[in-house]
Amino acid sequence: MADSVDIFVQLKDWAVPLGVALIVAIGAIVAAIITRGKRGNGKDVDVNELVRTLLEQRRLESPELGSRSEELKASNDNMAAEISQLKEAVGALLDRRQEPDAAPRIDDALARLADGETEAAEEILNDILTRAKADGTRALKQAAAAARHLGALRFLHDTQAAVEAYTEAVNLDPDDPDGWNMLGALRLRQGQLDPAVTAFERVLSLGNRIEDKAVIAIALGNLGMIYETRGDLDEAE
Repeated sequence: MADSVDIFVQLKDWAVPLGVALIVAIGAIVAAIITRGKRGNGKDVDVNELVRTLLEQRRLESPELGSRSEELKASNDNMAAEISQLKEAVGALLDRRQEPDAAPRIDDALARLADGETEAAEEILNDILTRAKADGTRALKQAAAAARHLGALRFLHDTQAAVEAYTEAVNLDPDDPDGWNMLGALRLRQGQLDPAVTAFERVLSLGNRIEDKAVIAIALGNLGMIYETRGDLDEAE
């Protein structure tokens, strides 16, 4: 069954640490295939609804993030990226549910996620990350994916912890543009524009290497936004 997630972001003032005010107009419609199916013992999981719940919980419980998430609201692509990362994190939990004796722990983590509690899910993802790293070089991409999933959940409530997870992800898999893009968004949240530029330039480089126009467009959009924030309008253009 297909469904869609519509996210609309109103015009708002964007205050940046350097004291430069930037008005960002965003209208985003993120279309996604609903992931709804019977897994393991037949438990129905609506990934889109769960992600909506997590984002709403963040807005209500962390207004400083909900109102200052300009690094995500600055472009449709970045908002879509956060949603995609959260969906992948939930999907990783559902995949892990198929392992022997894993279902009760996963079900508990999913139930807690539905209440906006990420700790149990983060513990599971951290276990996955630890085991993958222990497997050595043959599991580096798996470890990097686990780090990204962990970062996606931490993104909801702890910016620095999320930075640490995504930094580990790009160290494990430096050729993954998603990890670099989210790391750039987090650095932007922290007001660290130079590290954000470095991350988004890496996204641009990777996009050019694999000739992916979508990745290139995301990188250019984010870099242009930062240059405009700095008042460098020629570079932004």
